[in-house]
Amino acid sequence: MTLVGIFPLTGVVGDAEIRIGGIGGVATLPEFRGKGYMSNLMECSIQKMTEDKYSISILWGDRQRYTNFGKEDC
Repeated sequence: MTLVGIFPLTGVVGDAEIRIGGIGGVATLPEFRGKGYMSNLMECSIQKMTEDKYSISILWGDRQRYTNFGKEDC
């Protein structure tokens, strides 16, 4: 049906290591598109990264698709 992956990464800011949640592998089979499955999994992924104390999250892919989830170009 639908897949959203959270890939744990580590970054360095100054002398500190930070936890980064990489979002990738987002996919929905054609017959399941338009039913909100990806939106639901993205919201769950953001909640999970917050609970797991990730400092930031990053993703790559279709930029316009993710603006609904508070992501923006930097």
